[in-house]
Amino acid sequence: YLGMHRDVTEVHRLKNQAINQKSMLEAVVDVSPSVTVLINDQGEIILDNLAYKALASDMGAEPIKEIFTILKERTRGKFALDQRVEVKGIEIELFCPSMGTRWFTCFGDSITIDDEAIDHFFNPVSRQCTLLVLNEITEIRRRQDELRLHSLKELVAEEEFIQALGETYHGAIHQLEQPVNLIAAAVTMLEKRLGNSTGQDPVLEAMKLAHQTGQEALKSLTSMVPTNRVFPKTTVNVNQLLREAISICSTRLSSAGIDFNWQPEKTLPGIWGQETRLRAMFKQLIDNAIEAIEMGSAQYRVLEIATRSGNGFVNIEIMDSGSGIPENLELKVFEPFFSTKEGHSSRKGMGLAMVHEVVNQHAGMVSLGCSRFGGCNVSIQLPLAV
Repeated sequence: YLGMHRDVTEVHRLKNQAINQKSMLEAVVDVSPSVTVLINDQGEIILDNLAYKALASDMGAEPIKEIFTILKERTRGKFALDQRVEVKGIEIELFCPSMGTRWFTCFGDSITIDDEAIDHFFNPVSRQCTLLVLNEITEIRRRQDELRLHSLKELVAEEEFIQALGETYHGAIHQLEQPVNLIAAAVTMLEKRLGNSTGQDPVLEAMKLAHQTGQEALKSLTSMVPTNRVFPKTTVNVNQLLREAISICSTRLSSAGIDFNWQPEKTLPGIWGQETRLRAMFKQLIDNAIEAIEMGSAQYRVLEIATRSGNGFVNIEIMDSGSGIPENLELKVFEPFFSTKEGHSSRKGMGLAMVHEVVNQHAGMVSLGCSRFGGCNVSIQLPLAV
């Protein structure tokens, strides 16, 4: 019998060392609350941690493909797995069906490793791997959004107060102008009738005094009308403004039991406009739609808002299932102090007049029609930013 023994002490030590290092590395990576994943240049996952697996479970799919897509968009195509890249604090959004949108800050770096294939023993070949670490900032982002929404509500409330104050003054002036004009006409007629003896008629003098007092009152009221504040024009994301207006009106939408359908164009070009005035206009239109639905008798309560772009314009459509506007009134409703809501003193007939004014300020167009839900369809076209 021939017995041969080989000393495998060093091999055994190295093997156990590699296993132990792998176990320790996996334990360190798993204990991290950050989503961590290591990918090779083919997009295959080499190493991931429990946080990544939990995210994949929440999304119902592998997150890495969506992460790649977002990183390419945010880096304008510079992010590539086969090239050395460095990612610093890029914010990404991932949608989870059970939890909604989640926000992460992404960091990443490239790691160069030698190819393990035996064919490259004499000619070593290096490969690029990419390590990505995602820190969740969902709670921080939601608090920021809540603070921003609160600030927007205050800003919109202030704008609505100024608008309501202006409507009140304009309404008072409108109501006062008619009797003052009648008095002026009566004074003229009476002066013609009396001829040269006008200075001896006490009724004429009283009417002249009343006319003068009325003119002074009109002048005083006119001076009190708040002037429209001038806001600087910037490149505006219409989808973002609509989202903000929808968020402000979300409580009313929910309490009214309205089925809301939001259909934005994914990559809507910007327009050149005044953020504050456009936001107030969109909120006014949503409020009008909610009120029309509440006053209507439709079986289904539906509000749909859609955006799209084409032919140099951004198109916004707001469709509801309310009572609608008769065709013969589709132009008249844009006149100040005209309202189809009889008996509703809260509406002064200035809402659509304000919408018309804002659209004109932005060189746009607005039209009314019948929606596919049986209510009103407000269509607005605003020119793209040059």
